[in-house]
Amino acid sequence: MHLTTKLHKVAIVITFNDIQKYTGGSRAGLKEKISYFDQFLILYESICTTWKKEKFDYEFHILHSIPFTKKKQRILENLRGGVTVKMVTYPPHRDKIRPMAYYLDVDCDYKLVLDVDMLALKEPDFDFSVDAQAMYGGNKYNPNQWQKVCEHLNCDFPKDLIIKQDEGHYREFGIKEYFLYHTDPNCPKMFPYFNNGAIFIRNSLSKELAKVWEGYRASYTEFVKKEFNTNIDLEGQDVMGLAIHNVAKEWLPFQRGFNFILQEKFEDGVAILRNHEDQAVLLHYINVPKESTFYGAILNGYKEVQRKYYSLPDRIIERAKQYLYSSFLKNKRKLSKIKKQIVKA
Repeated sequence: MHLTTKLHKVAIVITFNDIQKYTGGSRAGLKEKISYFDQFLILYESICTTWKKEKFDYEFHILHSIPFTKKKQRILENLRGGVTVKMVTYPPHRDKIRPMAYYLDVDCDYKLVLDVDMLALKEPDFDFSVDAQAMYGGNKYNPNQWQKVCEHLNCDFPKDLIIKQDEGHYREFGIKEYFLYHTDPNCPKMFPYFNNGAIFIRNSLSKELAKVWEGYRASYTEFVKKEFNTNIDLEGQDVMGLAIHNVAKEWLPFQRGFNFILQEKFEDGVAILRNHEDQAVLLHYINVPKESTFYGAILNGYKEVQRKYYSLPDRIIERAKQYLYSSFLKNKRKLSKIKKQIVKA
């Protein structure tokens, strides 16, 4: 008699609205031409193709706060394998509804909360022995600044390695921790500054994480306004790692290549793509210029969902909408450059 091992069940939860852009979001490069809805379809198709349900079982859940069109609602209802779609109301913000993913009542062992701008390339290896996993991003602050943040949030200060020693700023972006993790197999565990594009959390801790994170991001919004005179409108990526650290008994970074960040405006990002692209498991295409290694794969995914899910007239309309939005962004950037030149003059 053969004993079958029960697979862990993972709820893949994705929150998005079919709008052109939200505060804090990025529609640079190729993403100017692809709607959030189609980005989801690309991700969905790639996961169904590459994740074979041999290591773990999974199901999809979509949360949105703005109604989809009837045509797009039908697309979601007819997806093979089934996708649960739920419209939610989130009083603190009309479209920044990510905390609702962690509050979602669902029968699973873990939740995997994802951004839509992702492409699955291989089946991942999750560590089901820990409470949470995430991927390093690029820490903005030095130890003294993080101590101030933690004091303001009234949370425990992680003792893990912080690379940055010079004083940082909220608007600083980089990927130093991410770079070190992917290039040094012996790098130590680092301070939990994570990219929020993929978070893996034990379901029994999910609601607690949501509550803690909501409190932290509200307090952090106050902190950034006071320290840097900037309204971040409840942007919460900077403090998700602190929330995980203060809720989970043990967390680990994802395997190298999961939430593989494609951000080619950074020199370190280009170096990782050049030397470690074979590590990519789940690609996160934040910025995709034409010269990108993965540009073709994403474009092909887009063409496939357009062919599969849209009639020819709908395809023409959808592409026209995204073309007009892309043109709008380009003209906006040109106008911004002209204004800066006038100020300098």
